Amino acid sequence: MSSPVETQSSSKTPTLSRHRLATLPSRSIHCARNWSKADVSVVEWPPASGKLVVVKDLKRSPLWFRVLAGRHFLRREWRALRALRGLECVPEPVARIDADAIAMSHCPGRPTTAIGDGSISPQALQRVEELVSKLHRRGVVHCDLHGDNVLID
Repeated sequence: MSSPVETQSSSKTPTLSRHRLATLPSRSIHCARNWSKADVSVVEWPPASGKLVVVKDLKRSPLWFRVLAGRHFLRREWRALRALRGLECVPEPVARIDADAIAMSHCPGRPTTAIGDGSISPQALQRVEELVSKLHRRGVVHCDLHGDNVLID
C-alpha cells in the first residue's frame, strides 16, 4: 500500500503535509457551500518557487461524510489526475496531503459561467470537446462537467 502522502518526483521537493499547509498563505477559490463539498484554495508550493497549486480539502466536512464518501471521491480524483498526467489543460497531481486533501497544479483561466453569453468561440467549444475525448481515451469520465468546471484562458 502506498504512503498516505505522495509528492512530486523530485527528491528535493519538501513534503506538503497538513501541518506545512497550515503555515502557508493561501487564497480561497471556493468555500464549501455545504458539508459535501470541499474547500478549494491556492497556495505557493514549494514556498518561494512562484508555482501555484490548488488544494482541495474536506477537513471541514463532517467526519461521517469524509469516512463514508469524501475520501473515496478524493482517491478517485487523485487516480484520475495520475491517469491524465501530461495531458494538456489538465492539472498535474502534486500531493496527497492526507486522506482528506489533495493538491494539483494551478491552471489559469476563468470558468465558462464567468464569460458573457456569446463570448465563447465555436473553436473554444470544439477544443473542449476534443479534450473530453482525450480524457475518455485514457479511461477517465469526468462525471461533473459543467460551466464552473471548464476554464477558458
